[in-house]
Amino acid sequence: MAALIIIDESGDLGKRGSNFFVMVAVVTGRSRHLLGASKKIPNLNLETKFSNSFYEDKISILEEISRSDAEITYVAVDKKNYLSLFSNCYGNDLYKNVLKQLFKDTMSVISQRDVNIIIDESRSIKMADLKELANVVAASEKINVKKCQKGSSEANKCIQVADFVAGSIWTKYEKKDDEFFKIIEENIHCPYVIKATIR
Repeated sequence: MAALIIIDESGDLGKRGSNFFVMVAVVTGRSRHLLGASKKIPNLNLETKFSNSFYEDKISILEEISRSDAEITYVAVDKKNYLSLFSNCYGNDLYKNVLKQLFKDTMSVISQRDVNIIIDESRSIKMADLKELANVVAASEKINVKKCQKGSSEANKCIQVADFVAGSIWTKYEKKDDEFFKIIEENIHCPYVIKATIR
């Protein structure tokens, strides 16, 4: 059985704007394991994201994630800290470097031999480059990438679930508010999951 890795991000890639850029991977045995959380996402005409959701919905969705088998890895980059690993790195380069780090951290702790990857649609990386990066990192961890694809968060509830994870982690670093983060904190732990926080 292949593990499912769902990737999304929060914050911006520019030199100005948010202080932090966060990318997360939500790992689960099957997409249906996130069904409880996805059912809590309001079925609105507009794309439902952490940033435009009501407080009560955020709590409800994150609580469902915490009760699932989901394991979470993330990379949080402080763009204003020039001692960080990715100092003076912005835009597409920042996106690709963070994604590479996230792939390494996530694949190093996955017990399954096969994985499927779904990543939120982004112009920051071409599909061919995404597949190449995923396969290179996977090969170093003796993992087989069966599928690697981009998905639209409007159409994919799993990506929307990952957005709520990304939003809660970004809020912890950007706004120094860990209320939402604490709900899913138990899903972020060693040795199964590495928290790669670059400051």
